[in-house]
Amino acid sequence: MQTDLRRARPLAAVSTALAFRGVTKRFRNGRVALREATWSVEAGSRTCLLGPNGAGKSTSIRILEGALRPTAGSAAGRAVFRADFPDHA
Repeated sequence: MQTDLRRARPLAAVSTALAFRGVTKRFRNGRVALREATWSVEAGSRTCLLGPNGAGKSTSIRILEGALRPTAGSAAGRAVFRADFPDHA
């Protein structure tokens, strides 16, 4: 499925809740967990990170929480992390 870019809102009109811009995380042992990751989540939306083991999901969350600092790039977030999701009918 392709997005019709003619109908897309301009970036200035989108309120961003989470944003990664060129984020790289290299650990002291040389292992790279994230390499130039760039993504954003619009305010009011719900999202999840999916990927295989070692893809950088936990590292991304730890950077957003402030537990880790990126080696390069920037990360910003105004998000609520929830572990108790209600059942949906």
